[in-house]
Amino acid sequence: MAIGGYTTLKKVYSYNPIPSSLDKQYEKYIMGAQGNVWTEYMETPEHVMYMALPRLCALSEVLWSGPGTSSYHDFTNRLVPHFNLLESLGFNYSKALFNIYTMNFTADGVSSVYLESDFPDYEIRYTTDGTEPTKASSSFKKLIPINSDMTLKARLFKDGKTLGNTFSKMYNYHLALGKKVKLVYPPSESYNTGGAQTLVNGIVGSLPWSGNEWLGWQGDTLEAIIDLGVTEKIHNIKISFLEAKESWIHLPKKVLVYLGTDEKNAKPFELSRSKEDFIFEGKLNQYGRVLKIKAIPFQTIPKGNAGAGNEPWLFCSEIIVE
Repeated sequence: MAIGGYTTLKKVYSYNPIPSSLDKQYEKYIMGAQGNVWTEYMETPEHVMYMALPRLCALSEVLWSGPGTSSYHDFTNRLVPHFNLLESLGFNYSKALFNIYTMNFTADGVSSVYLESDFPDYEIRYTTDGTEPTKASSSFKKLIPINSDMTLKARLFKDGKTLGNTFSKMYNYHLALGKKVKLVYPPSESYNTGGAQTLVNGIVGSLPWSGNEWLGWQGDTLEAIIDLGVTEKIHNIKISFLEAKESWIHLPKKVLVYLGTDEKNAKPFELSRSKEDFIFEGKLNQYGRVLKIKAIPFQTIPKGNAGAGNEPWLFCSEIIVE
């Protein structure tokens, strides 16, 4: 669990303890930095090691050598052999360095997925039918179109051998996929990976949750306006929210959807809680082009819950329009 946002190895390596806004005359007073690990959700020393390593390696180098002294690509190439030392010492370190990352693109009405890793010289192989990638699977060379529901799996290969874990993500094909989204209130900076388009990228946030699949607000209503581009018959709408009360994240008090040919001529619908986990849904069976979604949070966290009396967080991952 990443509390307060997910900090990648690349983000750690880009850290500069001297802010650019700081007056030059005060720079000499900054002697260094420290890396804190908050362990209230870590039950074992092995878990602490996993969260700290190899982030600690990245922080150490950037503080000893100074930011910009070496490239991140050069650092990762030198870090891989260092894993042999960590293994010989029996340290439980993260291999997320070998993770595969995705970016979504939309062009000419088609949404596609781009795959990349921190090792451009290694090979990415993938499948779209949910099967495990092998060295005989398709090699990633061009954008992968999302033209139906699919389970994308991908893995990093070097010299025919696999590295790291398998990337696996289910993509939902729907009418709002990749369409233009406008947010009335911006999400928190800590939970804004991908911006507004995260809400229509085809990905329903998974559990246990991680910050990079969700947009999060605290104290603000989620108001999203989606332009489908053309008038469509909208049968159903499903919206995925998150409930993690121990982290002050609560479901909305009410979810309203307005559908019309434009923002001014929109008919309101109230969504109801689904039997599925944390889904609000409703049958519209109406024609429209513009959707306005309004998820209203509770004003304060109820008594008996963590953070009682404070403003709750509201997290949303996907708006599915069928």
